Amino acid sequence: MQQTYQCPNCGSPVAQGLEICSNCGRPVQWQQQRQTPPVYQQQQPGGNYGYGQQIKKRVIIKYTGNGADIFGRFLLWALLCVITIGIYGPWAVNNFYRYIIEHIEVENPD
Repeated sequence: MQQTYQCPNCGSPVAQGLEICSNCGRPVQWQQQRQTPPVYQQQQPGGNYGYGQQIKKRVIIKYTGNGADIFGRFLLWALLCVITIGIYGPWAVNNFYRYIIEHIEVENPD
């Protein structure tokens, strides 16, 4: 849906971005008709955050897996994919993601 404004000269609708009104042929000055951006609520005392506020927290992410272990599993999964002509592929991807997720730790230092 294209946004339209009224021509300041004749009042007919003019599509945003056009420089000349299609009805009266006069130039349209968009600087006068620009809408102001919405103002978001400021942070309230007591931790009540308004719309648009971001809360930044620091976390530590650690990978506890072993490179040799994941490489060995990858070779096994690749071999199973070759033997099954690719049918094992989705399970191999699922096992890979499961291994990665199981070996990630998230800590909050605060």
